[in-house]
Amino acid sequence: MDITQRRHYEEELERSAGEKAALLRELQHREKNSFAMISALIKLQSDRMDSKEMKSTLEDLLGRIDSLGNLYEMLYRSGETTRVRMDEYFGGMIDSLERMYLSAVKRIAVVRSIEPFEMGVKHASYMGLILNELLTNALKYAFPGELAGSVEVRLEARGDRFDLMVTDDGTGLPHGFNPERSPGFGFTIIRMLTEQMGGSFSIERVARTGFRVSVPAGSGK
Repeated sequence: MDITQRRHYEEELERSAGEKAALLRELQHREKNSFAMISALIKLQSDRMDSKEMKSTLEDLLGRIDSLGNLYEMLYRSGETTRVRMDEYFGGMIDSLERMYLSAVKRIAVVRSIEPFEMGVKHASYMGLILNELLTNALKYAFPGELAGSVEVRLEARGDRFDLMVTDDGTGLPHGFNPERSPGFGFTIIRMLTEQMGGSFSIERVARTGFRVSVPAGSGK
């Protein structure tokens, strides 16, 4: 009787886990479709705008929406519900941003060095939004005119920390620039999300110029 009862409990637990996984997948599918619809509406509105400033603002918003849409698209395809392969996620994001900003520009190369570790969905989405802001900023402003160069994206697991670095060999940052005091909306997003993960955000000025976001490895849970 004890063995039969235990098997019954195990079957119930397996059925419950299966139902929860199916529900999560359905929610991910709906999230994916919702992000796709929002992106389409933003793109439609952007195409109808005459103001370059407004078009630029809508493009920035589109990048943020797509960073989340790409995440749920990847989760739905993989069947995963809780963990995200960061090399796959960031690879798809970079492809999307290259299509958005470099489709007609061949003088800027994006170099990738992304380690294949996993993070939980929540903090992966935070890191995706941060990457979107940093890479978009580099692609839009680091190479004015006909200046050529490269942007490098690095994501590394360094002991008890995850480090994201986005650097470039462009014109460099304005003198006295401090990301902690920048009123820009993008940097506000970065600071807020980094703080929520218990991390730090700093300027990189060695061989190249850019930014480093360092978060505890516990953020991967």
